[in-house]
Amino acid sequence: MSLNANFFWGGENSFNGEKSDNRQENSRLGVTFSMPLSQHQSVKFAAHTGVVTKIGNDSDTLGISWLYRF
Repeated sequence: MSLNANFFWGGENSFNGEKSDNRQENSRLGVTFSMPLSQHQSVKFAAHTGVVTKIGNDSDTLGISWLYRF
């Protein structure tokens, strides 16, 4: 099991030479859990959410993955 956190910023633009006040500045928090099913298989569950969203993507994500190793 792991706890994930990040912070990212950037992406400011301008229009007709004037800067816009739209620089992205966001952070996310998440958790990931992985469990072996056999010697060659495992399953992973992940959930992430936006904590602070100034401008940009504010989303919630859920995921389930099945991994197979030869």
